[in-house]
Amino acid sequence: MKLLQTRVALTFALLVVGCDVQQGSSDNVQTQTNGPADVVQGESQPSTPPFFELGRNVTGKNTPKYYTPINEGDELEVELGPQGLWMVVLAFKTQAMLSAPLFLSGSIEVEDHEAFGSMKLKKQKVFPGGDGFDYYYNFWLVVKLPTGSFPYGVSGNKASINFEVQSNDGSVHQLIRSVTLIGGP
Repeated sequence: MKLLQTRVALTFALLVVGCDVQQGSSDNVQTQTNGPADVVQGESQPSTPPFFELGRNVTGKNTPKYYTPINEGDELEVELGPQGLWMVVLAFKTQAMLSAPLFLSGSIEVEDHEAFGSMKLKKQKVFPGGDGFDYYYNFWLVVKLPTGSFPYGVSGNKASINFEVQSNDGSVHQLIRSVTLIGGP
């Protein structure tokens, strides 16, 4: 009889302790999910929309903090580069549309002047910005000035920037912006 009473008491104690654990705080409850409730296996997720934007960055800086977009009609600074030439610093921001290696091509033409410049770079890549976008920084586009014209002021003049990126998959993405130049010689 004593053995039966011990078993009943032990069973009762286990039930009480078991109920306390189940009714305790939700911190003890662990759940496992396979993703959002509205995802049905076999259905494709909406893809990230393609995005490509021409911009500029502070010379030598390579983080999104120093990137700003170039919109139609914006001012763009002509600055003296570390190589001793006058240049504009271009950059771009992209998402879900480029595969490395990239071929970059940029040109600038200053209205009513003989000033111009162009540059092409092969085997380039973009860098993740930590914000869901990829970036390319420090495309130093030299503004060539006519021979014997220094000092030659381009500040205040309109210019056309043509920027093109060719992706490894053969796709080509081009942006053209009209800007007003500031700074420079």
